[in-house]
Amino acid sequence: WYQQNLLSYSNYISTEAGFCNDRSVNTTDEVWWESDTKLGYGMNITAYGSFPKMRDSLESWKAIQTPSLKCTQSNDLFTITESSKGNHALDYPIGLINADEVVYAGGVYATIKIVEKLLPDHIKIVTSGNAWMDIQNKNINKGIGMAFLQSLYNIKPEECMAFGDQMNDYELLQQVKYGYAMENAVDPIKEIAYQVIDSNDNQGVIRKIKEILEI
Repeated sequence: WYQQNLLSYSNYISTEAGFCNDRSVNTTDEVWWESDTKLGYGMNITAYGSFPKMRDSLESWKAIQTPSLKCTQSNDLFTITESSKGNHALDYPIGLINADEVVYAGGVYATIKIVEKLLPDHIKIVTSGNAWMDIQNKNINKGIGMAFLQSLYNIKPEECMAFGDQMNDYELLQQVKYGYAMENAVDPIKEIAYQVIDSNDNQGVIRKIKEILEI
């Protein structure tokens, strides 16, 4: 494809040009997985640097890495053989927009606001994790499901407890008296919770259940 469409432009691209396939990750604020080595290449888990740089400021999606226009890992910089830097993996020079340039231009990573504009009016988006979104009917949520079960089995809200950490749990915690937020929950969930308990990583849910049931 390059030969057919762009080869004639290669003379205009510097032999020092390259594309940074950035796999560096934040080294202080966040570790995404327990086995994350914070390198992201070879046999290690890949955590692309574009994600922490381009996250939106919505709820838990705050950017945690500042763009620098530098490719910190030389093996991520795709260049041609004649280049004095990079991994020399390309046959032809290439210059592409990378995450840093997008951020400096005002871009963010697949935000809720952007995606919602593409959806019908009856559809909404809520976060279900630091990197996940639930796309659902505006008239459907976990709280409605809880209310249905309470009505079906004649159970009062004060007889119910629930646990949550993300915005897709918001209505659920409102529908019960004992709505527990995990320590790792987003702030809006903590604000409406009956109590904030230990994090998911520390088995907060099962520990609270055992405490209540005295087992």
